[in-house]
Amino acid sequence: MTTADILQQLDTNHAEMNAAGLGSPTLDAFFNEVRKQVAESPDPDGTLGAIAQLIIRECSKNDRCPIYRDCTETGPHYDHSGFDLLKVMDETGRGTLIDAAMVVASGEESRATVCLGDAEFSDAASVRRKTAELRVFLDQVDELADRVFADHEGRS
Repeated sequence: MTTADILQQLDTNHAEMNAAGLGSPTLDAFFNEVRKQVAESPDPDGTLGAIAQLIIRECSKNDRCPIYRDCTETGPHYDHSGFDLLKVMDETGRGTLIDAAMVVASGEESRATVCLGDAEFSDAASVRRKTAELRVFLDQVDELADRVFADHEGRS
């Protein structure tokens, strides 16, 4: 295989991954670096083989998703998710009051989603607006608790 053939195959694979919804700046940087290494190598087949062996070795050490930091899927996968990433439990430790998760489904209409409870958000600004609202709400809950328990103490 010539260097041009290998580079063309890398470009095709990169485009297919982006089309499948797997694209990310990290993936782009990875393909750019592999492409650079292959293009500059006197032995492009050997270089690509060495890169593949390195990836296989590293992936076997760490089965975490290489694309999304908060994805908890392991092994090869196209859809990305992370459930039970963050949660606040009730006093018993058995019930969840609120939780947060992430989902990125592959496909033509791939989009990243952050879930807060049952609500889904498609951008960080929307999440930040809702968490700001929750901070105000939680302060109000603290004030409610202070009033209720103070009133209750006053009745005793």
